[in-house]
Amino acid sequence: MVSFRNCEVQLRNVSVDVVKDLCSWSCVSKYAFIEHTQAVEPNISSNHYHIMLAFNNPVPIDNVAKHFNVETNFIEKCKSWKSAVAYLTHENVDKPKYPRESIVSNYDFNDDIEAGIDASRKLGKLDLSPIFSGDCRRFNYSKYFDGPTYCAHKREIENAFEYYENTLSLKGANRSMEVCYICGASGCGKTTYAKFVAESNNMSYCISSSANDPLQDYKGQDVLILDDFRPWDWKLSDFLKLTDNNTISSAKSRFSNKYMYFCKMILITSTIPFYECWDKIGETDGEEIKQLYRRIGTRINIIGRGDKTRLEIDCADGTHCFIEPPKEYIAIINPQVGKSAFLNYVKGTVTTNETHDFEFCGGDSIPFEDTMLPFV
Repeated sequence: MVSFRNCEVQLRNVSVDVVKDLCSWSCVSKYAFIEHTQAVEPNISSNHYHIMLAFNNPVPIDNVAKHFNVETNFIEKCKSWKSAVAYLTHENVDKPKYPRESIVSNYDFNDDIEAGIDASRKLGKLDLSPIFSGDCRRFNYSKYFDGPTYCAHKREIENAFEYYENTLSLKGANRSMEVCYICGASGCGKTTYAKFVAESNNMSYCISSSANDPLQDYKGQDVLILDDFRPWDWKLSDFLKLTDNNTISSAKSRFSNKYMYFCKMILITSTIPFYECWDKIGETDGEEIKQLYRRIGTRINIIGRGDKTRLEIDCADGTHCFIEPPKEYIAIINPQVGKSAFLNYVKGTVTTNETHDFEFCGGDSIPFEDTMLPFV
């Protein structure tokens, strides 16, 4: 049964003396009430009382209802005693005001009213501009709104997110997004590498959830790490929409589809070699494999472990190289590095550099199938 340490009771059609007698209940430590004579709320007539009660110990709601002879829907828990007392005179809300002299109480309530007004002023300073600028997103809203502010203005905040997201969808569906495939043996550091890439570029990231809903936890981060990718868990159409570099479309998610407006990069980690993915993704009959190669322009094989780790880089322009990984290797898939700058970086740090003469997205050949390393 629900019990309260403090609550509000609304009464109608009684006299002030009756209310005062009811408030003299032995379990009540302090009370304050007022008669409101203007109807400003739905289903509440004029000449009704708002009664704030604080109890010595929690009291069941049924006992309160029985004592005041009201239904339980006329009783409500006071989330904040001071704000509730300030509400008696409407000094903390935008409603017709009542003088403090109209309050009947068994204690000095003025300090509580002042505290309630001060709390209301702090909550009232709601700045939604970070949402409309794109700085505040669903994953980091706690950076901009503290707990009390969010709870008091949850509806306004959620409405602002919805409005901004709808505005983005109406502006157009263009984007510029990098997709990188990171392959390696179990435990070689694929996910650690992906997180390091995001963190080193000051980019927020989301690690995908379980296979039945990998986008469940995506809330507008810069990077999606599609971790432990298993191609047989995906339909081709869903995967192609998710990884489209230039066009935003809704990506399938269990409860509501996700629009990845803010996603600048998708990092896919897997133990499955990239060249095997096509045959393992569902519903590829009659489709062309070049759709996959066009979207995933950089493929990285992590070879070895610890100090012996090397990165095998496979690029859309046909560049194939091995890099001994200094910390600067994150520049390889930094979306802010242009293609020419990237190639210059690669050529300046490789230990082996091979450019193969194949048509990247055509013919029967698959890049580097003949040079695949044992670990894959």
